[in-house]
Parts: sequence; structure tokens; C-alpha cells
Amino acid sequence: MLVWMLLACKEEPVKAPATMEQLVVSLLVDFATEGGDAAAAELGDWALAHVDDGVESYMLSPLTEDDIDELDHPEDLSLPAMLAGAAQARLAGGMSGYVDTVAIPDQTFVDPSGYSKWDRRILSGTEADFLAGGELATVSDVVKQTLWIEIPYVMYEDFRWVGGSSGEILVSRSWIPEAGWDESGENGVLGGFTLDLWVPDGGSMIWFTATWTMVQAVVGDDEFLYDQTIASMYTMFETLESYVGGS
Repeated sequence: MLVWMLLACKEEPVKAPATMEQLVVSLLVDFATEGGDAAAAELGDWALAHVDDGVESYMLSPLTEDDIDELDHPEDLSLPAMLAGAAQARLAGGMSGYVDTVAIPDQTFVDPSGYSKWDRRILSGTEADFLAGGELATVSDVVKQTLWIEIPYVMYEDFRWVGGSSGEILVSRSWIPEAGWDESGENGVLGGFTLDLWVPDGGSMIWFTATWTMVQAVVGDDEFLYDQTIASMYTMFETLESYVGGS
């Protein structure tokens, strides 16, 4: 995700509740451990309890160097300067249709107007094993486009399943190891980290996403870019729901 759009958020963001924020950071740090499993299950319960609260976005606190110590990232990444936010939405339809999209090589369908390229490759695991409950490690060559600006970057993303109170939760953690710049060198994605949870809820699915991303752009201040980050999340919520639903 780690992107922005030239659209504005409709509401002021809310400071993330301490409990939710602690779980998000714990999951980011301990993603592939039992501690990460516990954090994911609790965060899934939090999402189930709060998805219908009507909050458009939550502001997250900056990460620390200890939080990202084991994740490859640019050495000059300024953690306090990163745009940090979370959002969630309820998507129509059961989990299986959404899960089937994870291993599709061309991921531009999640936002055709926002990406001119999103080529996902599997690094470890297989699609069949993943659909049966196994882990999956991927890397993507991405080109984010906004009007005349195209920014290429590489993004790694790992997927795993965690047992939750409403069923199996799909969790992913992604990171950008090196900055990507457009041809002018004025607009770039300098680095980022994202967590996604897909939580089953009967005949629907809750998509919770949290991101810390650093961008440079010739237009807009930090408030504007935060708004575009959250707006992009909602575009992806809506587009994936339409894609899976066949509309």
C-alpha cells in the first residue's frame, strides 16, 4: 500500500487507542513468532469490535529503531517523519474469494488507476500450500502512478495464517528496502512498512491495515500526504471488494 492519491480524507484522523497501537507494533516486530500470533489474534478481535465505530482513520505513533531492527530498510530513513496511519473496513463476501487474489502475479487490479505496474513473484511457499493454510513470501516490482508521476520501487511481503476467534485470520507484513524515485528525482517513496489483517466475520471480511511510509512529493504538505495515504487505503478496499464480487 504505501501510496497516496490526489483525493482528500473527509474526516479528521483519531489518535490510535493505546491497546490497538501496542498490538500493531507487536505484530510488526514479532510477525513470525508465537508473540506475533497472539498479537494478530487480539488485533483481529479489536477489529471485529470496532470496525463499525465510524472512525475513518487512526494516527499512529512513530516507530523506533528497535521496532524495525530486523526489517531491511534504508539507513537514512527518518522514522519520526514517516506518515503513520491505520484504517479498516468491512468488505462483502467470505474470505475465500479474497484469499484467491493473493497469488495473482499482476496485482494492478487492486487500483488500476494508481498503479501502472505491480508484478508479484513468490519467493517461498506455493500457491497451493498457501491456500491450504501455509505461509507465503513474495516480492513485487511496483510502479505507483499519480497523474504525470511514476515512481518505481520494490516491496517484499510475507503472508501467514493465525487462528482467531471468528476463524483463520490472514496476516501480511510488507516493507520497502530501498527508496524509489521518479525520473525527475523530485518524487519518491523513501521507505515503508505495512501490516494487513483479513479477518472473517460471518459472510463478510474485515480488512485492517496499518502503515508507516515516507514519501517526498512536489505537491502537498504532510497533512495532505497523510490524507492521500488514507484515501488510497479506501480505494483499495472498494476496488478489491468490487473485483472479488465480479462488478
